[in-house]
Amino acid sequence: AQGEDEAIAQGGKVLGLEAKTRGGRAVLDLAYADLHPRAHGLGIRRGVLFDLLYGRLQRSPATVVTDSEIIDVVREHGRAVVVDKALTRHGPFDLAVIADGAHSAIRRRLMPQTYQKVYAWGCIWTTVKDSAGLDTGLLRQRVDGTRVMMGLLPVGNGELTLYWSVPTAELAPEVPLDLAGLQRTATTLWPEAAGIVADAVGANDFARATYRNVALPRWN
Repeated sequence: AQGEDEAIAQGGKVLGLEAKTRGGRAVLDLAYADLHPRAHGLGIRRGVLFDLLYGRLQRSPATVVTDSEIIDVVREHGRAVVVDKALTRHGPFDLAVIADGAHSAIRRRLMPQTYQKVYAWGCIWTTVKDSAGLDTGLLRQRVDGTRVMMGLLPVGNGELTLYWSVPTAELAPEVPLDLAGLQRTATTLWPEAAGIVADAVGANDFARATYRNVALPRWN
């Protein structure tokens, strides 16, 4: 399909997952081809994916409403009406897709009985040039025990997204990141990636990410 071809052209094809210890022992060695000869993953930057999706949206008959934070969804005569922060109502719609992420406030409002637990570990991540030529078409990881993990994801255009696992308690916005410590540990963990790590630390453009386990109750 045209959209798929555009995404592949602007992203990084991922053929499998590799994880090794600091000493080089394989922990994970998974290939998409084991499922299907043509199967693969795709690493792509969020901005690139947004542009592709928004371009398709502009060519559709859909109406785009911006600057409108949705705070609630109500049912009227079996259809969905969404309510924004100014209490303006939009709809009705046959289907409302709630896509405000793992930390969804709408989910908490509509389904307060939902089970959700924040994971003890999150990560910091950034995207840098693949200055060391480490893109092998794999999502590559290096681990040291169960408390140190670094990954490199190809995202196209000669770039890699670097991520580093961090305890969730250390990811609060007010907690400073120990990038010097990260660089020392990462360089020892993955010497071949030392230049990439140095570039990432020098740019100091890391985003913080936390994750949670969510289990929805029955809807009907």
